[in-house]
Amino acid sequence: EITESMAVLDAELLARTLGELTVLGIRISIDDFGVGYSSFGSLSRLPIDELKIDRSFIQSMSVDQEGAAIVKAMIAMAHHLDIA
Repeated sequence: EITESMAVLDAELLARTLGELTVLGIRISIDDFGVGYSSFGSLSRLPIDELKIDRSFIQSMSVDQEGAAIVKAMIAMAHHLDIA
């Protein structure tokens, strides 16, 4: 599990390291997605198995329609990128 902010530090090194971990059978998760610098390009280049949406977005779903729309968009994006 890595945080979203970690994913933008050195994308090339991270992609190589995560690729090596994936070969070993280790599953990769991005934690707290949506609160840092969201690099949508890196999501398509990194071997990510799971995207964990930050709790603040989940809580906002019950408060307003905008929060629900953001969460739905994140889920749709993850599905289109084959991220669970």
